[in-house]
Amino acid sequence: MVRSRALDLIGKVFLNRGDRLIIERPGYLGAIQAFSMYEPEFVPVPLCDDGIETGLFRQALDRQPVKMFYTVPNFHNPSGLTYSAEKRQEVATILAGREVVLVEDDPYRELRFMASICLR
Repeated sequence: MVRSRALDLIGKVFLNRGDRLIIERPGYLGAIQAFSMYEPEFVPVPLCDDGIETGLFRQALDRQPVKMFYTVPNFHNPSGLTYSAEKRQEVATILAGREVVLVEDDPYRELRFMASICLR
């Protein structure tokens, strides 16, 4: 419930009818529903095994002005993938110097389990 309220508030503050909003494909349905009421133009960019397809991401940004990029970089919903460190850096480099609102929806960051092995 808090997450959907937060997404609604983000949409209310940042989005106007016709604003271009890049989302991942597949995308988180809750965010799509929350943002839809503000009538943006959704620009879906496909995901690869390690994050968003950065060539198409850059093309989407270069084609026309983009207001916002919405991403779920850890344990993506619905795909379950997590962005690699390299992909995160590439996205940051692509966004550098652009006036684009980056919304990183990361409710699952603390769920990562790291196994450690102790050899004696």
